[in-house]
Amino acid sequence: MRKRSKYRPRPICLDAMAYVKETLEPISTRAEGTTFKLRNHQALLSLAQGNGTRLDVDVVIDALNVTEALARLDVGKDWSAEIKAAQDAMLEMASRGLAAGDRFVFKATELTAINLAMEVHDAQIDAVNVGQMQDAILLVRAIKRSGAARVIA
Repeated sequence: MRKRSKYRPRPICLDAMAYVKETLEPISTRAEGTTFKLRNHQALLSLAQGNGTRLDVDVVIDALNVTEALARLDVGKDWSAEIKAAQDAMLEMASRGLAAGDRFVFKATELTAINLAMEVHDAQIDAVNVGQMQDAILLVRAIKRSGAARVIA
């Protein structure tokens, strides 16, 4: 058998100026910013009411991961301790919910921590541009790929 080549072609940006202008645009002025907020708050509301599913848990976890990544990229870095506390609370709740047969219920302290982190996330979305959000998403993917992310078991 022939050895497989390591070469992988990279995507080509056909209009570099449009890409640069797009990445400098604030995400809050785009429809995606509002969609992020609505999706995250709807999932958190479902979980808070006791009607949450695994998809809702995944949405809130993704929002908290992006919040942490943006904090690592110096957007809201002073809230790192609160973000970590919210991630710990989410891990506890999700682990407890999986053990109880997909019944996800918050304790009061967990919900308080996650609500604070979600407010930080909303403020970050208002403050960042598209390029910073792309960088944060790539950072989350790199952390997951490296195996450094905590897994809910």
